[in-house]
Amino acid sequence: MLNVAIVDDEQDAVETLKNYVERYCGGHGIDCNAICFNSPVKFLARYKSDYDIVFLDIDMPDLNGMDAARNLRKIDGGVALIFVTNMAQYAIRGYEVDADDFIVKPIKYGNLVFVSGMVGEDEKEVLKEGLEAQCEQAFLNMKNVLEAAGSSLEKVLFCQIFIGRREDRAIANEVWDRFFLNMDVAPARYTVVAPTVAEPYLFEISCVAGV
Repeated sequence: MLNVAIVDDEQDAVETLKNYVERYCGGHGIDCNAICFNSPVKFLARYKSDYDIVFLDIDMPDLNGMDAARNLRKIDGGVALIFVTNMAQYAIRGYEVDADDFIVKPIKYGNLVFVSGMVGEDEKEVLKEGLEAQCEQAFLNMKNVLEAAGSSLEKVLFCQIFIGRREDRAIANEVWDRFFLNMDVAPARYTVVAPTVAEPYLFEISCVAGV
């Protein structure tokens, strides 16, 4: 029996990963027991050293994945630990706690990659100053995530952009052109003026790409 723990505060992500694990195990004749937790605090409080693999999200509100992993390693140094993140550059830090691997979230499905939540933070989790700098960093983050998932900017089919103010569209469009203007076919896009995008975060982008 393969015992798997999935720790993520996003219910859709939990269900998707659980489904993938069960499908993989079923296709390879492996008995699997996947237990899901929506809080790393609850996971650690109930932890038993009988898990073979732990899938751990990095960006969670009550306790981030890095701190949760440090606490996990204090009680179980041997369990296989796989980080799940939508920021490929953050995953590199996972090796500080002996992570075995990382999965870029969202996970590939079939011939498509779904990427969401790209904002203007660099690999050190420092938010860039100003709209233009945040836009450019968000596009670079999206590029890194796509390439880590086996895709690329050239294979992007659709983007959804979130900005906080209507007047920010001009700058966002300028940065868009730097990344997509010279491509044979630019992806479709849809821009949303969203009050949820507020200072210090001024820009967010999601995309769907082929593999």
